[in-house]
Amino acid sequence: MLGTIAGLLYGLSATLMKPVVEGLHADGLVDVIAGWEFWVWAIAGIVGFFVQQLSLATSRLVPSVATVSVANPVVSVLLGAPRPAGAARQRPALACGGRGRCALPRRSSARS
Repeated sequence: MLGTIAGLLYGLSATLMKPVVEGLHADGLVDVIAGWEFWVWAIAGIVGFFVQQLSLATSRLVPSVATVSVANPVVSVLLGAPRPAGAARQRPALACGGRGRCALPRRSSARS
């Protein structure tokens, strides 16, 4: 169970890595820290690390490592996959392009 939770958190963190790094390059550190993506990315990664350590401390290494290894990419793909055309009228939370590239829609910047 702990391995699955760690995998879910790592998958969330992996999905948010690209928008955080792109925002850092485009907008700068102050704007990135002001956005929600940075904080969700950081918290998911840190909490995922500690949950995985708890999972490994149970001494059941094979199921722990296996569930983290499966849940992480599955969550990343599910969060990054586009929605079917008729499912909703709104834009997806994450958009994926070719070669597995996924990103959140860009926020409009008030910079002049």
